Amino acid sequence: MAGDVHPVAVAVGLDDAFNRRDLQTFLGLLHRRAEISNADGEMALGHPGARSFLEGADSEGTGRFIRRSHYKSAGGTVTGALEVELRDRRSGDVVARSHLVATLECAAGKVRSLDLRRSMREETARAPEVSL
Repeated sequence: MAGDVHPVAVAVGLDDAFNRRDLQTFLGLLHRRAEISNADGEMALGHPGARSFLEGADSEGTGRFIRRSHYKSAGGTVTGALEVELRDRRSGDVVARSHLVATLECAAGKVRSLDLRRSMREETARAPEVSL
């Protein structure tokens, strides 16, 4: 049952669907009225907004991919550290890397809100620990 899915499993599934650009799975993990706030401060609402968010991961010959993620949860709140790569679509070469902190509110196996913020940490090879 969807309600029995651990919130961290939902977050990991969302990462996987994002990286594969699997719109059906991505939307299936989101509540139909989900709110997505990206690191640039833009807000996407519901499934139409989520579709635009996923389509926006690819632009002008580049694509964003989640390279690493580390999640922890407390109840239905999941907090995670993400390393995101911007890659050239033709060569696959990494053009840039950024680190984000994600906070997801989950209920009944669905993400109700996703808030992405830039990490304020120094560049390292290891994702930061996130405490709740």
